[in-house]
Amino acid sequence: MHPQDACAAPRPDPVSPGQAGRPVMPALPTPLPATDGAARPKRPKRRTGPLRILVVDDTPANLTLARAVLDAAGHATTGVGDGAAGVAAVRDGTFDLVLMDVRMPVMDGLAAARAIRALPPPAGAVPILAMTADTMPSEIANFLAAGMDGHVDKPIDIAALLARVKEAAAIRRGQ
Repeated sequence: MHPQDACAAPRPDPVSPGQAGRPVMPALPTPLPATDGAARPKRPKRRTGPLRILVVDDTPANLTLARAVLDAAGHATTGVGDGAAGVAAVRDGTFDLVLMDVRMPVMDGLAAARAIRALPPPAGAVPILAMTADTMPSEIANFLAAGMDGHVDKPIDIAALLARVKEAAAIRRGQ
C-alpha cells in the first residue's frame, strides 16, 4: 500500500464486540491553566517515587477505573465516595494529589476543594484536579475559584489521566 492510499483504507469499527455501552474516551488532555501562585498556598517538595493519590467519586465504576489505572502505573491510591469523606481523608492522611468528582452527594467537589484549601499545610496545599464531564469554560473557572488546580475530562482517557497526574506531581514537587 502506498502512503497516499492510507486514508482510503477501511478503518476498524471504533466499537469492538463487547464494548458497546462503554464510555468513549477523549483523545487529547487539557493543559493545566497557568496561575500566578498568589491564590494557592506554598507547596512543599515531595519524594520522586510513586504518588499517593486520593480518588473521590460517588460512581463505583469511575472510582474503580481511575484507581486501577493509577495502581497499574505504580501509584498508591485510596478511594472514597463523597466530598466529605475526601476532606476527612486529606485531613487525616498524606496525599500527593486528589482527583475529585464535582457532582456528588453529601458534599460536592467544589465545597470539598474549598474545605481542603482551608486545612493547614501540607494538607491544604495538596494539588486537586476535578474529574468531570463539565468542561465548559465557565465550569472550569468555577473549579479554579474553588481552589482546584485543573481538571481531567470524563469519561476518563487513560493517557490523559496519566499525563495530568504527571503534571500535577510537578506542581506538588515545586518544579
